[in-house]
This record gives sequence, C-alpha cells and structure tokens, in this order.
Amino acid sequence: MALGSAPRLGSFSSFFRTSRKNSRIVLFPFAAFLLLLPLSFLTSCKTVSTVPRVYASWPLPSVVDKAQEAVSAGELSRAAILLLNHPEASAQKNEVEKKLLAALKLAQEKALKEGKKLEARSDSEVEALFTQLPAGSAFVPQTSAGNWPPVPVENPETNDPQNWLKGTATVIVNRGLRMVNGAAVPDIMLGSGFFITKDGYLLTNHHVIASMVDPDYKGYARLTIKLPNSRGESLPAKVVAWDLNHDLALLKVEYKPPYVFQFSPGPTLVPGEKVVALGSPGGFDATMTQGIVSATRRPLLPMSNVIQVDVAVNPGNSGGPLVNEKGQVVGIVFAGIQQFQGVNFAIPGEVVQKMLPLLKAAHGAVSVPWIGAGLVEDMIGLEVTYVTPQSPADWAGLKVGDRLVGFAGVKVNDISTIQNLVLAYGLNAVVPLDIVRDGKPQRIWCSLQKRPDEPLKRVVNEDLMANILPLAFGIVVDDTGTPVDQSFHVVKVFAGSAGDELGLTSGDPIIVKDSGIDERTKMFMVLLDIKKRLGGYLESMVELAAPLTARQMI
Repeated sequence: MALGSAPRLGSFSSFFRTSRKNSRIVLFPFAAFLLLLPLSFLTSCKTVSTVPRVYASWPLPSVVDKAQEAVSAGELSRAAILLLNHPEASAQKNEVEKKLLAALKLAQEKALKEGKKLEARSDSEVEALFTQLPAGSAFVPQTSAGNWPPVPVENPETNDPQNWLKGTATVIVNRGLRMVNGAAVPDIMLGSGFFITKDGYLLTNHHVIASMVDPDYKGYARLTIKLPNSRGESLPAKVVAWDLNHDLALLKVEYKPPYVFQFSPGPTLVPGEKVVALGSPGGFDATMTQGIVSATRRPLLPMSNVIQVDVAVNPGNSGGPLVNEKGQVVGIVFAGIQQFQGVNFAIPGEVVQKMLPLLKAAHGAVSVPWIGAGLVEDMIGLEVTYVTPQSPADWAGLKVGDRLVGFAGVKVNDISTIQNLVLAYGLNAVVPLDIVRDGKPQRIWCSLQKRPDEPLKRVVNEDLMANILPLAFGIVVDDTGTPVDQSFHVVKVFAGSAGDELGLTSGDPIIVKDSGIDERTKMFMVLLDIKKRLGGYLESMVELAAPLTARQMI
C-alpha cells in the first residue's frame, strides 16, 4: 500500500532539530509522516516592506468613507465594525448607519423569501449596536445550516457490537499505479468510515480522500467503499464536503445501511473511560479494538483539541468511529505517533457534531471563521502576539500586546474556548472583544471572516521576519538596524514556546541564516545562528519549524 501526502496537522506549536530525532505523528490511512528536509528544498522567503495597519487610527471622515464603500460592496459586517469602533458622531456617519440598517433589513427579507433560517437580532437590537448598549454579541444577518442529521434513527440492538460493525465501511482511493524502483505498483489509499444516515451519508477523514479534492493533485483517483464481509465488492462514492481544519470529510453512496451510528449526547470524555475503535486497519474490515481514554485536550488540530487513547489502531483506521460502551460515537480516529505504542488520537465527537450541519450545507470545502489574530497562553490568560494585516482584527484595531479577556460576552483564558465560540457564531458575525490595553479595560467590535487553510503561509508571504518570529516560535525580537531583516536581539521569550525550549533569554543575539516554506511537509522553517548569553556566547546553528496551519491563530 502507498503512503499518502504529508499530514496537514497543527501537531505541535513548533519543534526544533539539533542532533536529536523527532517523533513522527502519523495519520492512519496508510498515510505519511512529518519529515524535516534540508533548507535547500524550501521555497525561499523574501524580505517585504511592512504592511500598514488600517482604519483603527484613521480620522472619522476617512472611516465613514470606508464604511460607505463596504455597504455598497455588500460587506455589511465590515461596515458595522468600522462604525462601531468609532463612537464619534457626525451627520455623514448617521447617514451611513441608516444605509447599513436598511441593507441589513433587506438581507433579512431576502433570506426569509428563500426559506432560510436567520441568526439575526431584532431591528431594535441591531439599531442599538450604534449606541453601544448590548452587553453580549450581535450578528449581521446570515443563514444557518440548522441541525443535521435532523432526527435519531431506529437501529437494531445498539448494545450489540456485531451490529455496530454493520455500520462501518472501508474507504478506498485508487490512484492507479506508481513507479517504485522501476516497477509499477498499485497506489491505493485505505481508510475507514461510518454511516450517519439511512440514505447513505458517511464520515471519514479529509486526509483519506485528499487526492479527490486537492486541486494540486493532477493524477487519476477513484473513490469507492467496501462494506463489511462484501467479498471484495465495492460501491462508488462521492465526496460531498470536507473540512481541512478538523480533518473531516462527508461522503455519499447509494446504499441503505443496516446500522446508523449516533453521537453521544453525554458529557465530555474523561481519562480512564473505556472506548472501542472500529475500522479497517491494513484493509482488514470490521476490526474492533478496545482501550481507554488516556487524556483530553491535546492541541493537535488547527481548530480543536483532540482525545488521546491507548486503543490499538493502525494505518487504515483513519476515519473510523471511536464509540463508548453503548455504541455511541465519541470521536473519530485520525492519527498516532508511529514510534510509540498506545499513543493515538481521535477528533472529539462534540466537535464533529458542530461541523456536521456545515459539511452538509457546504457542497465543497467548509469555510471556518477567524479574526486574524495570533495569541499565546500564559499564566494570566491570553496575549496578542500578532495581528494579520487587512484582517478583521486589523480592521477592529486590535494591537500586539493587548490581552484578550472576553469574546462575544464570554470570559476566555485559553485558545480552545475561543475556537469553540468562533465555530458557534459562523461567518460574518459581528462580536465584541473585551481587551485590556495598557492596564485599562476596553471593548472593540470585530467581524468573523473566512480563515485561510494555511494562515502562517499568508503571514510569511506578507510580513517581516521580526513580526513572524513571535507568532511562529514565541521569540520577540528587536531589529539591530541591519539593512536586511535577519539580525536581531531577543527581547522576550514566551513560556513553553520553541524559543523557550532552546533556552533563549533576553539579550541573546540571533541571525536568521535561511528561511522558507516546505511545501511537502506544510511547514515554515528557519535556520538560526544563535549565541546564548547563558552559554557563554557559544555559537550554534538550530533549525526551527512551525506548521502552516497555525493553531495559535484565531
């Protein structure tokens, strides 16, 4: 069986390589592993000019002009935050506010005519936005995917594990032949899946079917599924939608499964709880293994924590359900560490349930929201380390060094809480951010827009190295005044970051010798020449890498 493409996992915030070896996190179709390459293989990074921050410090007439342009372009949420974040009054601003309210009402009426569910507030609440009255969140009208699957289905005896296996399938992506040492061998990707509706919808991992939807893949690919005990017969399948950030894919086949899985309505899993994994390791279908939950809240995906389990899973298990003793889905198996036994990972069931309506409505790639800010967690809470130019956070006037203490009226002190809130509100929502700036509490308004699949790649292509290092590796630097953006002194190192692991301290000189994006592993990599003061200024070369998915960006 063939190895797949490199995983797009936000596996660790970053990792470094000197002389020690790195553990490899492996996805479970027969999927590939993280591999560090020589920097000569990288796409080089160019020194770019600083991108000016926008709107936050502009005079009111300029802001009102931009808001008018946004209303005319139909960018209602952007217009709203421009106006909300500038409380000064003017006749021109009042006219634009009226035009925005009228546009909001038209959007509501249009959505109602189309029979779509709305997440908009009442007219009076929308109008109250401009007087800063509401204590919680506010929304621009938007459509909602509702709940899906809509109702539980009746199954045979749900406590019988033999019935559970009837709801599973082997997912097969046939990519024809590939050359190995001069010989042609089958190029096949195997994974697992499970049915969630009686009319043939099933779930698996995105990385299992990536060849079917990757625009950069130009080869042959055919998707089928094989049912348990089918004696080799397979059914053609199609990809309905996929979500790269949560490694999920929704498939459809013309088949009525005898068993349909349901998700656990219960509380979050706890360490020690018994779980069962179902799937097709190595292509051996209808395989069942048992174990326990080892840990929760492992930060391995860009937009979600994951569950760690000791259940025996192997290549081919990717996309298979992780169930409790009642047969209810509590997760989806997706990865493990190859060198270790019993260190495997699953996407939490509650996260999958949140994404199901979006997958059903997407008919393609799911758009996940963001504001465009980089954060770091510390003992106090959350500090802003980066603001993406021209992002919603930039429009709202968020600044590096701000402390984020509230999101949409909810107190926050960790990134995962914000990630859950972002998914709950969706694209084009307008929400308040409660921040502390220079020791003073403040509220600003921000919209949620589409998150790039690889946020760090955008940052690397658009900004200076001095701004990238704090975000990617937790190293805050000042420029030593050299003509190129390469020589720095360390100002601050965030606890738990790659810079902290290296033992860097304030005042240490560092030089960026080379940097670039490794398209094969989807990593941003830098080669640093460091001289640690605490090490007697002994010079050493260190290679750092950070995933382009950038979990620390919301």
